[in-house]
Amino acid sequence: MTETTAIQQSAFALALAAAGQLVAALSSPPADFSIKSDYLGGYYLDLHFYNNPGGVAEFARLLAVEVETSPHTDTKGVMSKVLTSAEAVLDGGMTVRAWVLADAEAPAVAA
Repeated sequence: MTETTAIQQSAFALALAAAGQLVAALSSPPADFSIKSDYLGGYYLDLHFYNNPGGVAEFARLLAVEVETSPHTDTKGVMSKVLTSAEAVLDGGMTVRAWVLADAEAPAVAA
């Protein structure tokens, strides 16, 4: 095994351990998560909270970061979804992103 491979395996193991700790700390765990290469020898976590913006908010409270929302438009320019996300950097420099793409609320109709 090369030194580079050993470093990458160690970084992956740290990411996996961090994912386990985060999921255990959340009352509403993500629908799925992935560990992705940052192409610099490390990894980052991507937590997807399917149809659960509250899970992203809980993640943000746990890690003391802000929640961001932004409209997501279709190819015709119609806003149909809202992206809710939060990003934190853990001790050791690993980035964790929590997100959900949920249906946009229907606009209020004037009576």
